[in-house]
Amino acid sequence: MQGIAVECAHWRRGIGSRLLRFFEEQVRKLEKSIISLGSGEGFAEQFYLKNGYKPLEIKAKSADSIVLAKERVRDYSDGIVKRERLRRELKPNEVIFIMQKEL
Repeated sequence: MQGIAVECAHWRRGIGSRLLRFFEEQVRKLEKSIISLGSGEGFAEQFYLKNGYKPLEIKAKSADSIVLAKERVRDYSDGIVKRERLRRELKPNEVIFIMQKEL
């Protein structure tokens, strides 16, 4: 899956969660038991947390998508602290959470 997006006018209606559950069902049919994904900042992180995904690590990436650093996280709060430190130290283009869910 490349990503999930719902038009802003249709947010908070459960559409994204239904799309994600459909994807998870397809993964189960393939007899897979774990989904790992990268989450953009802000709303997307909260969306995946709400849908049962757990943060595993954060990755700092350059503008050309080169991984500058990655660090394991205990939980979302730990990841926020580490993300801010990586931003100050490395000045990356983005710092994303890698999240995982066991099906």
